[in-house]
Amino acid sequence: MSLPVMAGIDGSERSLEAADWAAREAALRDVPLRLVHASPPLPGDAVPASAVETLHHVGERMLQRTIADLAARHPDLQVQGELTADGPAVALLAAARSAGLLVC
Repeated sequence: MSLPVMAGIDGSERSLEAADWAAREAALRDVPLRLVHASPPLPGDAVPASAVETLHHVGERMLQRTIADLAARHPDLQVQGELTADGPAVALLAAARSAGLLVC
C-alpha cells in the first residue's frame, strides 16, 4: 500500500480547500487521505478547563464534519482523521513523515 496523502485542517476556508485538493489527489493515487487538526494546550493556568475542553470538542467536530463531507463526495476514498495536542507546525511535520504527499 502506498503512503497516504495528508492535509492539515484548522476550519479556515483555505485549509478546507487544501483538504478538498488532497482528497482529489488521494483518489487519483488510490491511497487514503489523512487529515490532521492541531489543538495545542493553551498557555498558562488562567484558561478555565471548560474552555480548553470546548476548544477540543470544536476541533473534533470540525474534523468529523470534514471527514464526512469528503467521504460523501469521494465514496471510494478512505478518509482518516487525527486530532493532536501538538502545535500546528510540529503536528504537520510529524504527520508528513508517514505521508506520500503533504498538502498545505
